[in-house]
Amino acid sequence: MKNLLFHLIKVRSEFLQRDNLDYDYDIAIITALHDPELTQVLALDGKWEEFKFGNDATRYYRGVFRNENKSFKIVATSSPQMGMVASSTLCMKLIHNFRPKYIFMPGIAAGVKGEVNYGDILIADQTYDGTSGKIITKESGEKGFSPNPTPLSLDADLKEKVRTYESKTRYFFELKEKWQGNKPETDLKIKVGPVVSVPYVIQNADELINLKDHQRKLIGLEMEIFGVFYSANNGFNPKPKPMAIKSVCDFGDKEKADNYQKYAAFTSAQFMYDFILNEL
Repeated sequence: MKNLLFHLIKVRSEFLQRDNLDYDYDIAIITALHDPELTQVLALDGKWEEFKFGNDATRYYRGVFRNENKSFKIVATSSPQMGMVASSTLCMKLIHNFRPKYIFMPGIAAGVKGEVNYGDILIADQTYDGTSGKIITKESGEKGFSPNPTPLSLDADLKEKVRTYESKTRYFFELKEKWQGNKPETDLKIKVGPVVSVPYVIQNADELINLKDHQRKLIGLEMEIFGVFYSANNGFNPKPKPMAIKSVCDFGDKEKADNYQKYAAFTSAQFMYDFILNEL
């Protein structure tokens, strides 16, 4: 009887907490991979502590980002696998369990050649599912695809704050210099634009061209952002504001390699850290 009473008290307490629409955490950070993406997040000055939540098997990390003016309560984790379904499911757990005000997704992505360079930091001002549409039969009898995406947009205020970095060439020069590993010769820059999510890894230049034909301003592609944005927009209240920051590690063509993955994960995480402390 005593155990039952304690259980009922605990359930009621959790229910009342869920009914409270205040935010519990300032920021939740979600990555698609533990290494190299979450590894670079945990390398940030956050005084990280690993913990479990209830009967959830996911490993979470709590920490604090702090400077002389402000501090942010952080929870971070990574998906068990890549893809929109995995990231969306994990994002829902973060929202329900920790109620963050913002959700950030740093990491690595493929860039559109000619629009960006290796290592460039991509800020998705619009994300959509690149496979949303209808398989059709063309007049020639060949199979075709008619896209019908439903784009989700970055919060307008966050986008304007990102724009202030576009002229900070010195900041990006110093950020690149901080990385002591393998890195490209091109200057590090930030690029704001549409990033498409697809459920598969692309190593074919023609496929990337097809995706760009459907969105002429496309700057990159990856496998998770749309799932995170969808969960943030359609999940529990209070709803968090999502933001994706992914750096270019390849161009989705036959030359796709892992040479710059760690560098891209580094620039992405470092920019996120600076943006949080200086713009939020």
